[in-house]
Amino acid sequence: MDVLREILTVPVEAAPWTTVDAFWQRHRSIVCTATNGIDAAMLGGFYSETLAPAFACGYHAALRALVPGLPTDGFTSLCATEQGGAHPRSIRTRLDRAAAPGTYTVTGEKRWVTLSPHARLLLVVANAGDDPKTKRSQLRVVRVSPKAVGVRIVPMPALSFVPEIPHAEVSFDAVVVSEADILPGDGYEDYVKPFRTVEDIHVHAAALGYLVRVCRACDLGRPALERFVHLLASLRSLAAADPKDPITHLALAGILADSGSILRDIDAAFAQAAPKEYARFSADKRIFDVASRVRRERTTKAWERLSR
Repeated sequence: MDVLREILTVPVEAAPWTTVDAFWQRHRSIVCTATNGIDAAMLGGFYSETLAPAFACGYHAALRALVPGLPTDGFTSLCATEQGGAHPRSIRTRLDRAAAPGTYTVTGEKRWVTLSPHARLLLVVANAGDDPKTKRSQLRVVRVSPKAVGVRIVPMPALSFVPEIPHAEVSFDAVVVSEADILPGDGYEDYVKPFRTVEDIHVHAAALGYLVRVCRACDLGRPALERFVHLLASLRSLAAADPKDPITHLALAGILADSGSILRDIDAAFAQAAPKEYARFSADKRIFDVASRVRRERTTKAWERLSR
């Protein structure tokens, strides 16, 4: 509970956002004491000036929770979404065997790759061909350096919400990788699919950390703080659960619903106490609507799995 104690007692001081690189250096100094990703997300969110850096903290923490051992000296970006989405049938990026033993090539295009213009490493979801038995596409996740020959990153226009978080289109033209760069397991079942849950847990932990700072700075009252701390403690426990378990999905759905309820309760007080910050938050929080349909479907499927 050391992290919860810190965000409830330390002086309220948010780090101003200047550039992504400056944010990253500040972020590393803030979360260096965190022993796990969820604590890093909470701390990063608490010290964020707006929701955008809080989201960046949560996104980074989620990827490190999903793939332990990722670099700590820069962002990693997950390259999954293509023109048709991120479902297995939409993945056209190919992972092909190359001529040299133990080498492969990655060829294809990805869209809406979060923070990729500043990434130190790319995790690319690629189609390795059909399984001879099931005839289904075999998806793998491959580590690719953004500086590798054949990688091209083209920034996309900033969104109207969290505009500080850059996205890009990333193309791969026969980029050479080694067998050691291919992560174990199924690219969809072990990475893309669970990441939706892992990301929700960590990004919302960072957002709630940010809101704890808001409550303290704006003196919005202890009852709201108590409710946020309750949700943070719940998310911390959920971060250790199996992201594929339907119980995890149902618990997460309840946490997100409670979070929305608290936001509605403090809405007027927040707007009155800090009108400029409130206006920015109101615009930025639309980022949570992006995957709202996916979250509803995930919850429905969780109930269906329990009833079998």
